[in-house]
Amino acid sequence: MAPQINLDWKTRFYAWWEGYDLSGLRRINRKAPVPKQEDTLPTRAVSELWSATRIEIAEIVWGEGFHTPGGEEHIPTLIKPFGLDETMSVLELGAGLGGATRLMARVSNAWVSGLEEDPVLAEAGMQRSVKYGLDRRAPIKQADFENLELDKRYDAIFSKEAFFTVRRKDQLFEALQHGIKPRGQLLFTDYVLKHSAGTGKAVTRWRENEEREVHPWTVTQVVDRLRRGRFDIRITEDITALHRSQIVNAWEKAMAVFASKPKADAETQRIIMNEVELWMRRVAALDTGDLRVFRFFALGPA
Repeated sequence: MAPQINLDWKTRFYAWWEGYDLSGLRRINRKAPVPKQEDTLPTRAVSELWSATRIEIAEIVWGEGFHTPGGEEHIPTLIKPFGLDETMSVLELGAGLGGATRLMARVSNAWVSGLEEDPVLAEAGMQRSVKYGLDRRAPIKQADFENLELDKRYDAIFSKEAFFTVRRKDQLFEALQHGIKPRGQLLFTDYVLKHSAGTGKAVTRWRENEEREVHPWTVTQVVDRLRRGRFDIRITEDITALHRSQIVNAWEKAMAVFASKPKADAETQRIIMNEVELWMRRVAALDTGDLRVFRFFALGPA
């Protein structure tokens, strides 16, 4: 009879990567372990974070056109409150490789513009829009979210986990106020803190070892800022459990894909394991309850 051994998915990943046979072991789900202090990633400039290899790995994990959880299966449900149609103009902040931007344009025939901070991701996203003939209906451009200025007003503004790295969030929300049409729709998800201190070990480790500096607000801070901007808040929803399951499920599927391929070179292995560590730190922080993922939906000022 096979031994009953508890293995979290990170341990399984390391094991099959090194060639161990796990077929005789039964996995029992457990919370992800907190990574060791030395398992850190250096902080790098935005333009140095992404390479062609890392983009390829991200699309294996999250789906074509995506570099974060919640691909084509999740986006339609997330944006459902918009009620998009061909008469609407939409802006996505944090568009990444443009998967959600193009999806919104395809399903609704709306005009959707994507803005992404990382120039490498923005260029790759635009290349994909050109590839699918959506360069005019779903363009992806680079923008500085710390100094965001919008040159037009939109019927809807969408963002997915892009605001927590912005330090000047007051200025960002001011730009949203000016960039949304009267009673336009604002929908975004983001990492938020349970308490303003947020000093638990896992959260501290997450904050210290993210690739970019993080500046998460609490839910109260987000709500207060929206109200000061005269937004009419309709939804404030904790989607942490969903976000966590998306991370774990995507990586478990990716393991099978990576395992079916010839063993990668050392640089690709390094990039994959860096990705594992990045998302494990996030999962560990989420598991404490001090870090959460929330969905916000509001109507713009009249």
